[in-house]
Formats: sequence, structure tokens, C-alpha cells
Amino acid sequence: MNNGSTVDSKSFSLIIEFLKSANIEVSGIILDRGFCNHEVITELNKLEYPYVIMLKSNTTTHTEMVKDNAEKIRWRVDKLVNEHGIFGITEEKKLFANHPEKAYTTLFYDGKNGEERSLTLINNVFKAKKAMEESISNGKIPSVSKEMSSYLKVEKDKENRYQVKCNYEEWQHSVDSKGFYSIASSKEMSASEIYDIYYLRDKSEKQFMIMKSQLGFDTTRVHNDQSIESKYTVCFIASIIRAELMNACQRIEADINETIARLNRINFVLMVDGVYRAVNDISLKQQAIIDELGLNTSYFKYIAEDVNCRLNNPIHSQIRRLPDESEQLSKRGKSKKSETKKSEKASDGNTSKLSRCPKNSKIKNQSSEKQTEQSSLGVKRGPGRPKGSKNKPKNRP
Repeated sequence: MNNGSTVDSKSFSLIIEFLKSANIEVSGIILDRGFCNHEVITELNKLEYPYVIMLKSNTTTHTEMVKDNAEKIRWRVDKLVNEHGIFGITEEKKLFANHPEKAYTTLFYDGKNGEERSLTLINNVFKAKKAMEESISNGKIPSVSKEMSSYLKVEKDKENRYQVKCNYEEWQHSVDSKGFYSIASSKEMSASEIYDIYYLRDKSEKQFMIMKSQLGFDTTRVHNDQSIESKYTVCFIASIIRAELMNACQRIEADINETIARLNRINFVLMVDGVYRAVNDISLKQQAIIDELGLNTSYFKYIAEDVNCRLNNPIHSQIRRLPDESEQLSKRGKSKKSETKKSEKASDGNTSKLSRCPKNSKIKNQSSEKQTEQSSLGVKRGPGRPKGSKNKPKNRP
């Protein structure tokens, strides 16, 4: 539609018409701070589409919101938006100083991000000040970087010696302003609703980044239109699969990239006889994501068999299907029945063996009674087998 890093407000209507031609209806528009200007807001109002837009830090509305409401929401639990330490307050204000457009502006404070950025700034200014003082002690005149020019400067004292001066007021203002940002909405909504809607853009941005960097969507390396469309189709399907993996990982609190690396270790091994076999040594973490996706490890064996069949048969269908779940259940049921029968046979055999001479059994008591009876009748007991002779070989050299 337009060149990169160029804001073109007229492109909205073109994009909307293009989506309509594909039967995709637009319910609203989410924009980052790069689109925050008078022309874009005017065009959105003409199109009559609701919008949510991040404001630039120098926007009149944002500076006024920070000045009036910063201390009202900083770590104030009554202004809590969600469990991640986000606080917010909403007011209807004029967006730009020289234009009449008004919007519902929400000032947010990100507690975790604000504390981290404040500490980083304090650390950077402190290190820069210390390094400049060391240069002066070594007889050198230090230079002030562009980033530190608002907070530090070098000047001479009454004794004509160089020293580092710190603008504490500006430094304090920068530290206090960390973690604040404003989002404007054309419709009246709560702070949590505006936050959730704008967060959708963050998810979209990450998906595009994944498609370009990890799925190879950024380069085509082909010139045929049909080949380009085929590659985009494959990348699109791959992005859906990865999104499902990401959602599953979030449910079990696992890292998506580490999970994909583990799943890549599940593969088929080409044996020396030219047949593929599925690897069965699946770890607990691999099994956890497989279960979360609703898959069955028996599918891997089925796919390996299907690949072997296709390699050996020149005529085969382009359609691939996993085995029916009912078929899998019936197979599992049969295997369970056979295992049950085997276990019953084994248990019967064990019982018969044990019943022959169990410890302190009735049979043993009967034999002892018989021996006592024979001894009372004067019948001598034959010579018994010596202890341990049962395990000795019969024909000894």
C-alpha cells in the first residue's frame, strides 16, 4: 500500500475495501504510536470505525495525564487493571493541542517495567558521572554523550577546576516518568477493556515476526506465481500449527521454543533394511505437550507405516488421515483383553505351582502324619538326598 516508515492515512479505506472483497469485515482499527497524528485520527473519524491507538510520549494528552494522574495510579491497588501489575485511569480529553479531536484516554502504569527502567536509568547516569569524574582526576576533559546531556554537564568551579554537575530535577523527572504510557479510544471503555484490545496488536505483531523470522515468510526465492502462493499457503498453515502449540504451552506453563526443540527430537529412523520406524523413547515433557494437544503416541507408529507403504507403492492418494479414534480404542481394547488373558493364565499357573507345596500347608501336615505312622509300624525311611545335591551334576568326572 505504501512505503515503509511512511504514514498514509488514505490507505485505510483501500485496506478495508480489499478485506471486504475477501468477505472479511472490519470491526475496528488498532494502531501503534507511529500513526498518532491529526491526519490519521481525522481519516478514522470519517470512516466511522472505532479505533484504539497508542499515543506518543510528547502528545498533549499524555503529558497532561501524567502530570494530573501519575501519583493517583502508581502502585494504587484500587486502579489495578490486571494481575500483572498494570494500573490505569481513563478520562475524556482533547488529543492534540491545536486540533479539536477528543478521545477517551487511559493512562497506564506498568509497575514491573517502570521499576526496571527507572533502575536502569539510575545505573546508567551514575556510571557515566563516575567515569567523567575519573577522567577529570586523570587530567582529561570528559565529553558528555547525547543520552546523558539532559542529566550531566562539565563546567569550571571558582578555582578554575573542571567538575561534573548533575541536573537532579531532570533526572528525577525522567525516573518518575518511567513505566507510564497512554492509549486513546474513540469509544468509552474501561481501562482493562482498552488494555485487552490493544494487547491483540501485540499478539499480531509477534505472529508476523514468527512468520517472517522462523517460518521463512520474508523471502520467496521463487518467481512463479503459483509457487509463491503455494509457499505462502504452507507458511500460513504452519503459523496456525505454531499458534496452537503456543496456546498449549501457555496452558501447561512451558516455553514454546524449548518445546518445539524437544518435539523435533521425535522422529522416524531409517533402518538398514530401508524401513522407517518411529522412535518410542519419549520424555515426560514431550509426553506432556502431546497429551495437551490431544494426540496419541500410537499415531507415530501409524505414520511410519504409512510412509513405508507409500514408498513401496507408486500409486497412492494425496490425502492423509490419522487412524479413527474408535479404531484406536478398539485396538487398545483388544490388546487389553489379550493382556488380561495372559495375566490370568500366568496367575493360574502360579497358583497351581504354589498349591503343590505351600508353606505350612495341609499336604505337608499329611505327609508328616504319614511318616509318623510308618515309623510307629517299624517301617524304616529310605535314605534321603543330601542337602544341595539336587543342583549337582549327575555324571561327575
